[in-house]
Amino acid sequence: MNALIGAFLVGLLASPLSAQSRPPDSLLPRLAGRWALRGTIARQQTVHDVTFGWMLNRGYLEMHKVSRQRSATGTPAYEAVVLFARDPRQGSTPVCGWTTPE
Repeated sequence: MNALIGAFLVGLLASPLSAQSRPPDSLLPRLAGRWALRGTIARQQTVHDVTFGWMLNRGYLEMHKVSRQRSATGTPAYEAVVLFARDPRQGSTPVCGWTTPE
């Protein structure tokens, strides 16, 4: 599952837009909004709904990721919350903290 998000973020970071052509804080604002991630995990097709929203005076960007697939108890098969921020020493380097219920 983390590989799916990792591939998503690598794709954004490796976009054809060079660091010189965009301000250093341009990545996180581009993530804000609602996304649907589709892919294959453990040879099974999966879809995850992902919402990015600003919090704490735009100091952090929260990602809430929920699988559309359900467990036997009816809860999402996977759910995670990730907080993204800028490293104050590096300015343009995103840092994150990842939380899952398991």
